Amino acid sequence: YNVRFDAYGGSADAARYHNYGKVLAEDVRSGLATPFALIPRETGTQFIETLTGAVYTFVGSSRLGGFMVFTWMSFWGLVFFVKAAHHAIPALATRRYAIALFLFPSLVYWGSSIGKEAFVGLCLGLTSWGAAIVLTRRGNLRFGVAIGALGLIGAGFVRPHFAAIWAGAIVIALVARVVLDATGRRDTDTKRRLQVGTLLLAVVAGIGFVIIATVSINYLPSDAGDDADTTVGNQLSSIFDTVEDRTTTGGSSFQPVSADNPVRWPYAAFRTITRPLLNEATNLATLLPAAEMTLLLLVGVFSWRRLLNAPKLMLTVPYVVFAALCVVTFGVAIASIGNLGILVRQRSMVLPLVLMIWCLPHIVFASERRAAELTATRRSTDADRHADR
Repeated sequence: YNVRFDAYGGSADAARYHNYGKVLAEDVRSGLATPFALIPRETGTQFIETLTGAVYTFVGSSRLGGFMVFTWMSFWGLVFFVKAAHHAIPALATRRYAIALFLFPSLVYWGSSIGKEAFVGLCLGLTSWGAAIVLTRRGNLRFGVAIGALGLIGAGFVRPHFAAIWAGAIVIALVARVVLDATGRRDTDTKRRLQVGTLLLAVVAGIGFVIIATVSINYLPSDAGDDADTTVGNQLSSIFDTVEDRTTTGGSSFQPVSADNPVRWPYAAFRTITRPLLNEATNLATLLPAAEMTLLLLVGVFSWRRLLNAPKLMLTVPYVVFAALCVVTFGVAIASIGNLGILVRQRSMVLPLVLMIWCLPHIVFASERRAAELTATRRSTDADRHADR
């Protein structure tokens, strides 16, 4: 609130939402507009304007009060992310995950304002919780489908590319669940089945990634005319060039990684998630996100056993497949944005799933497993001897 209205002097989207919502709420309370005017019918910015008016109708036209209500939405979105991961991933470091979500600077800052991030964060948290219930098949499946669909609809009204990413990842994770179930049955040829299942899972994940990345990219603008080349490669190149031209302006612009070739997608996704680092900071505004992303990478280095366990968990936990697809697809879809403010703002929506990977259970190596079994056997033998005495 202080940054928006003191440091920036009110030159922020929150001021626009507040002014529109205040007028709408006054019209409804005075009878100049019907309560049906509080139902959002538009998408994007207009949706949040109407939503702000609906909030003000019930809590009063207080700017600070509006910030508190939207922050409350963001808070519950993070709660749902924690519930989803705890429900879907056995042995998850849930306390570590919750602390990371509620204290990570970008999540605290961008969700604490009247704006799209708070509402979309709530919707994506709901969607992830619903996905966890459906993918694990534990709990009320109808409830999981209902809250997942509700979250997707809400996110689709404001940021449709996020809804597309989450929906596509859920579908692919469901397919992965079917593949894992089909190859996980115990028989005399379990090892061969596991190898086949791993191959099928990799193929399904690869196809799914291409599909949902393409769908997400289609939400990005393109200025190509009717005479433009209609091949997929040139269309993607045109879209990325247009977005880059529109966003590489202002004091926080940078040269993004080219993502018009699928070969560059992994590196483009990595840089989208990790930009900026300390060596890329040029002023105080860029130093803060650079410090938190550098710290995140350092924590990842010390948590290497958790990160190393992610590929193995993808063969047994479909929710990890879902989270990985969301993160990587987002990284590709937003790779062409060349404005750090826009990038950091939109990246806050996928950060809960990025931080989840840092909280996965440690990988247990075969040597450690054998040592643990040997220790357990010795303790059992010693207990038996003690009992005989």
